[in-house]
Amino acid sequence: MTCRESADLGAYVLGALPPAERSAVERHVADCPHCTRELVLLAPLPGLLRHTPFDELPDSGPPLPRAGARTRPGKAPAVPRLRSRRVLLAAGATVSAAGVVLAVLIGTAGQGGHEDRAGTRATAVTLSRTDPATHVSASMDLTAEPWGTSVRLRLAHLPPGVVCRLVVHSREGRSETSGTWASDYTGGSTLTIPASTSISPQDIVGLDVVTAANDVLVTVP
Repeated sequence: MTCRESADLGAYVLGALPPAERSAVERHVADCPHCTRELVLLAPLPGLLRHTPFDELPDSGPPLPRAGARTRPGKAPAVPRLRSRRVLLAAGATVSAAGVVLAVLIGTAGQGGHEDRAGTRATAVTLSRTDPATHVSASMDLTAEPWGTSVRLRLAHLPPGVVCRLVVHSREGRSETSGTWASDYTGGSTLTIPASTSISPQDIVGLDVVTAANDVLVTVP
């Protein structure tokens, strides 16, 4: 089963949608189990893409021929070929990013950390807190990665039908959204979310679970 609205989810988690479209996606996700599951899978994208190397696309092609200029018969113009090359390069970059995301999701699913070349499991730092006002509980496993930090987030007592995001704060004062998802259950259940950030564990000073209305549900630590 698929949903045609899921095509906008990638742009949503990357913050590329204008406010009106973003609000529309949030309303849709609250009522669509398929898109809710897709958001969970896409949650690690923002952090991963910050450290995905893409080959620089050409800025411009050769100048277009002047109006009325003759071209050799049987020889295709150079501009369409360059345009095709740009499309192929862009497609290749997209496939590369998807491959990185898939590899990380497979490598971290169900695990508390990754293994290095020597076979040693990386140690995850676990942070937990329950907000006394909202009663939302959060437990986060932070694992150092070459590109930053992988996060395994477990939440309990979220209000049903809310769209949330995880915001990570660094020592330098930088904030980064590392995951976006929706709760589709009744209160009391636990939701597990994979996320990622380009900020290394030792530079993380706080993590907020924030609603689409910018209400902070819980802050860790």
